[in-house]
Amino acid sequence: MQQRCQIYISSTYSDLIEERQAVIGSILNLGQFPMSSEFFNASNSTTFEMISKSINESDCVILIVGEKYGSIYDVEGISFVEAEYNYALSNNIPVLVFVKSISRQDIPINLKKFRERLFSHTVILWNDIGELKVKVSSALGK
Repeated sequence: MQQRCQIYISSTYSDLIEERQAVIGSILNLGQFPMSSEFFNASNSTTFEMISKSINESDCVILIVGEKYGSIYDVEGISFVEAEYNYALSNNIPVLVFVKSISRQDIPINLKKFRERLFSHTVILWNDIGELKVKVSSALGK
């Protein structure tokens, strides 16, 4: 019997809605369980408490980085996406990093620093949704 895994999806939201849906579809097509912040129910927990609980319950995290840095998590002074990445790493949860190839030079400094930090590790580059879907499916298949 195939083992089913929960996979937490981390990314900015409004600029990557279609990409997130494509990744969710890829995860479901592999018979696995996607999890992301849009699935959370209302509760008394803080947003990051719910995020950290979901990451802890996940077998891995898929980090999708596009052209925006994202909303700032006031407690740490960084984006929620970067905080999710840090949390997963600090708890030894594997992170598969997918970074969009961009050629523009006017990248916000906080996004530029985060991307540089990610490139010090293994990243998978993608250009469009179709390529992202294929690369996510391939990475998860391994």
